[in-house]
Amino acid sequence: PPLHFFTSPATTHYPPRPRPPRQTNKKKQKKKNAAMSATLDSDAGTMSSSAETFEMDPKAPYHLIDDDGEFTGNVEKALKTWQMLDRGVDYKMVAILGSQSGGKSTLLNLVFGTSFPMMNAKHRRQCTKGIFLSHGDTDDILVFDVEGTDGRERGEEQADFERKTSLFSFALAQVVIVNLWTHDIGRYHGANLGLLKIVLELNLQLFQKNKNNRTLLLFTIRDYDHATPKEDLTKTLRDDMNNIWGGISKPPGNENTNFMDFFDIAYVCLANKNYEEKKFLEDVGELRKKFTDPAHEEYLWSDKYSRDIPIDGLPHYLESLWTTIKANKDLDLPMQKVMLAMHRCGQISDEQYHIFSSNIAPVRADLKAGKSVEGFGQKAGLILNQAMRTFQEESARYDADTVAKVGEELHQKLCVELQLLFNEQLRKLRIRAVEKFESLIKTEIPDKEEPVEDFCGIVDRIRDTVMAFFESNVADAAIPGVEWSVEGERVELEETLERRIAAEREAQLKKMNDFLAKKLRLKLLDPMKVLLQESADDMWPQIRHTLAAVRAQSLEMLEGRLKGFACSEDEIAQHSAEMSENIMESVKKLVRENSAHILLILQGRFEKLFVYNNESLPRQWDEADDIRSEYKRCLKLTLELINIHAILRLDPALDDLDIFTASITELPDDAIILSKHDANGVRSDIEKYALRMYNEAKEAQERSRSSGQLRMFLILLFAFFAYDDLYAYVQNPFIFMFTLLVGGSTLVLWYLGMLNVVTPYLVKSVNQGMSVAKEQVVDRVKEVAGLKEKPKTE
Repeated sequence: PPLHFFTSPATTHYPPRPRPPRQTNKKKQKKKNAAMSATLDSDAGTMSSSAETFEMDPKAPYHLIDDDGEFTGNVEKALKTWQMLDRGVDYKMVAILGSQSGGKSTLLNLVFGTSFPMMNAKHRRQCTKGIFLSHGDTDDILVFDVEGTDGRERGEEQADFERKTSLFSFALAQVVIVNLWTHDIGRYHGANLGLLKIVLELNLQLFQKNKNNRTLLLFTIRDYDHATPKEDLTKTLRDDMNNIWGGISKPPGNENTNFMDFFDIAYVCLANKNYEEKKFLEDVGELRKKFTDPAHEEYLWSDKYSRDIPIDGLPHYLESLWTTIKANKDLDLPMQKVMLAMHRCGQISDEQYHIFSSNIAPVRADLKAGKSVEGFGQKAGLILNQAMRTFQEESARYDADTVAKVGEELHQKLCVELQLLFNEQLRKLRIRAVEKFESLIKTEIPDKEEPVEDFCGIVDRIRDTVMAFFESNVADAAIPGVEWSVEGERVELEETLERRIAAEREAQLKKMNDFLAKKLRLKLLDPMKVLLQESADDMWPQIRHTLAAVRAQSLEMLEGRLKGFACSEDEIAQHSAEMSENIMESVKKLVRENSAHILLILQGRFEKLFVYNNESLPRQWDEADDIRSEYKRCLKLTLELINIHAILRLDPALDDLDIFTASITELPDDAIILSKHDANGVRSDIEKYALRMYNEAKEAQERSRSSGQLRMFLILLFAFFAYDDLYAYVQNPFIFMFTLLVGGSTLVLWYLGMLNVVTPYLVKSVNQGMSVAKEQVVDRVKEVAGLKEKPKTE
């Protein structure tokens, strides 16, 4: 459908008349006397609809500029109805100028198959008000039907409105049809030469910077009757145009230009429609071919007429152009195209940004949920490239500088969004890398009591693996063509790993110290406990020897372990000094703890020397033993232990010192285990204990002497009175052997001092035997008395 644009200016053949009041839609709807009126009423009703309810007949023209000179809008929906929004710049625009009631709408309807409203010949009223736009039956031609000139309806406003609509037409159309009557050629006002002069002057200002942006002026000579040769008519028109061009003011730099530098001219003669209708239709058919058939030898369209206005930006361009012309502002067509490019590129940019936001939403959701996105770079790159590629495709027909500028802004805007997601992806990758490090640490360094030996080798391999994992995923997250720094996350990851390695190193060093301390207890402290318990005369030399051997072995083991931690010489020396100090402190602690049991050690020594013999059996004191001398000897040896245990003799220089005779200045403070006062107290306690042991020994000696005399008397007395019985026992071999066996065993046990050990077992055996005997006797008595139940028979 045609678009109703502005009306073009027209020359005045009649005095201007006041514009009559406009009829309301209600009155128009009552007109039924002509098909044109009905069509016009229907179209007006369609165009008065709001944007929200806009609907139109695909064959109906579109009223672009109404009769009040207002832009009606909804051009985009009209183009969509005509299915032209996807044509890019592959479309054409033609406009027609001429006097009112000159048959312009009729001509357009016949040539392009449009349905512009036509004049009712009976009433001769203006039918085209403003500008209509139509598509007709062509695929790629937009036809502008401009209000005729020299109309009486606008009165004094007519000339101004004609100038605006004509300038609008020249700014848009590649082909401007100038509709003339044959008899008006050669006239100034009848041929609209005055209006053309104004329009050409303004047009020169519009296109002065681009002579390649040409316009075709197609003069349609109506009612041609062959009275005047066509060549004379065209020459007259050409001369008129040159005269007009010579009389207009030209901007600087265009003083020497001529009319043909900016325009091409074509001529078409049309017969009288009423008197030569057949010839008229033939002429119109031939004109149609010139517009629609590219193979025609006089095909009118050419690339040099192109306006390079993408059709999806045409609605905004039309509105902006008309607004500028209507406001009587200076019209800068290149700037209008730049403004159109800014507008459309901005719209395309916003559309692609919203599409981009929708496409990138799943990636953003995954990152927000705490997940890293596999193939982030590829996904984001595809979404970014798709948005930019679509922007470039849809904006390629607009001003290149504007497209580049808006495209760069869109690219930066999208990259800002992507960089936020990219940084979040890097953060997730860093967290995953740290988690992988923790997992590998647990696998390679298990939580065992024994520390690992090659700690640095293990953590170096783990670090390399984790960093390779991070770098691989960073490469996967990189968006092709976009370079963003990952140094911050890389440095933070490295610092995190170093802190974690340092913490694990400290933990392993502590575990190593604990492990070596345990080995130290097994190799040093346990043997030392035995030495302290035995308290031999050479106890301290043995302790020092053991200590030196264990310390050397421990330090060697420590140094070997520390090499696995890549310790420096200073660190190794420090750890070795700490271990030596710990060993010494452990020995000192053990000796001091042992001093709390010194009395028990002395008692054990005295008992070992005095109470037990060389075979570790309890002594049997008899009359021949010198208990007093033995007591003094054992006590002396026992008291010597006090001096041994009272001083920490890890330094051989302290071996000759005596706690009871040494002065305070001779004894280092850290070497004193028992003070002289404490040593005297221990000495007093052990002497008391030894005295008790001595008294017990004396008593045992006295008992032994008395029991020996009594035994001999009893043996003689027993032999005298039991002679007969003894003889009878001797005569009976069984009784004799039994007596000999029991007596011999008892004698041996007594001699060995083991009666006290065997007696409880004998008593327990006798008791068990008595219990069994009692049970058997009871059972026998019950059986005899008939009290025991007899087993039941079947």
